[in-house]
Amino acid sequence: MLADAAALHWASSSVRSVMADAYRRAGHLDKAQATNNEARALATQHGDWRSLTEVLLMESILATARGDMRAEMEALQQAIGFAQRGGSLRDEALATGNLSDAYLQRKDYAQALRTAERALPLAQQAHYREAENLAQLNMGFALIGLRRKAEGVAMVRRVVEGYRRSNEVVEIAETMQELGRMLEDTGQWADAYAAYRDYRQAADEVSRQARSHAVLELQESFDAERRQRERALLADEGHLKEEALTRANLVFRLWVLVSALALVLLALAVFFYGRMRRLQAALRSTNEKLKVQGEQDPLTGLANRRHGQTLMASSVVARGTLYLLDLDHFKHINDTYGHAAGDVVLVEVARRLKAVLRENDRVYRWGGEEFLILVRSSTPEQTDLLAQRMLQALAALPVMVDERHLPVTASMGYADFPLAPGPLELQWPQALDLVDAAMYLAKTQGRNRACGIRHLSVHSEAELQSLMQDFEGSWRRGGMTLIETAGLPALGAAP
Repeated sequence: MLADAAALHWASSSVRSVMADAYRRAGHLDKAQATNNEARALATQHGDWRSLTEVLLMESILATARGDMRAEMEALQQAIGFAQRGGSLRDEALATGNLSDAYLQRKDYAQALRTAERALPLAQQAHYREAENLAQLNMGFALIGLRRKAEGVAMVRRVVEGYRRSNEVVEIAETMQELGRMLEDTGQWADAYAAYRDYRQAADEVSRQARSHAVLELQESFDAERRQRERALLADEGHLKEEALTRANLVFRLWVLVSALALVLLALAVFFYGRMRRLQAALRSTNEKLKVQGEQDPLTGLANRRHGQTLMASSVVARGTLYLLDLDHFKHINDTYGHAAGDVVLVEVARRLKAVLRENDRVYRWGGEEFLILVRSSTPEQTDLLAQRMLQALAALPVMVDERHLPVTASMGYADFPLAPGPLELQWPQALDLVDAAMYLAKTQGRNRACGIRHLSVHSEAELQSLMQDFEGSWRRGGMTLIETAGLPALGAAP
């Protein structure tokens, strides 16, 4: 490497740590570990504390990828020591914040809080905003875990407001999802449900901005092509004018060639007409490609949320059977095996759902790990049977990822629309809210199950709003009839 040739020892170590991270993201953990070991040997040989801190931080990330929590924490504690020796407040703040996060993963909330409280002043002194946000978030989550919900949620919300002022929608979505899971783990279901709804709104904004960015890139590309075509047409126009002047000077002497010139002009007109037709066809093709890219999920090949919303907008009143499915413990798969493994699981789930459904049934990737299925209304028995078949298709076989057998289950809410027996016809947003609430109830009842709404005793918009404010309570008081279907026990466990 160039750093080795120039004898820049700190750069040689740093470059190897970066390479180790690249190998990790590509799924080559053995190569990542070997490369990071080289970086550590170089940093140790030259007594470079800053580089050793960087190497130990990467070591903790690799330990997390292997699922070795003990090695992860040892690496972070060593990284803090090296950062202190090297006098780097930024590195010490980051390593201490990561150590607090590791304690959170182990549910040692008291130690996580103490560690985050040490990290916060370090980050503030170093003017390291990312580390400061990490410390405050970890303090908030630790307080929630210690049953000090009001303090913890307020601290998390302050960080989210900072993200909102900076328009950092990805960070907002990730934080609200983590807050929902934290509240769910501590049994605070209503607050967890509200946090999940905020997460879905933020995730929708991330998706919208990504689509807008893609549209702008395509538009810029098209504008550049259009300008190039206009320059070519102007050049051709100038050439034609020059030929016209030449013909005017020679008209008396070359009268015999007038007919030939007329034929040339006709040929040029045909050429430009054909060229214009090709340009129009290219424009139509570009517009079609843009429409497909905007309404198709690139990972699974399924239609995306935008496509589903466009379809629903064509008919205001909900008609048909609607299923909303959310994968159980999907964050654990991403955190333990990496996002590449999570992508494999999502692609396989999409394949299994399409195998169970009919060709004219519609299936959408509705969110990160959410799938929406819309089918024609059938008998209640057939509706329940299809829910059971989808649960069984997911749980019957594990998903193979790098020789690991990953179990996959899901929680589902569903209903036939219009709902019996009342005359109230629901619009699509109301229908989606109902099956979303039923899906969340399936999660609170133990996951790997489906909750179907069979009978709904509401006759007005006000009654429906009242029911949605306390969905589970309304069910328990007899305000609706739910059909609960448990899935098969998930097969396969990660070795």
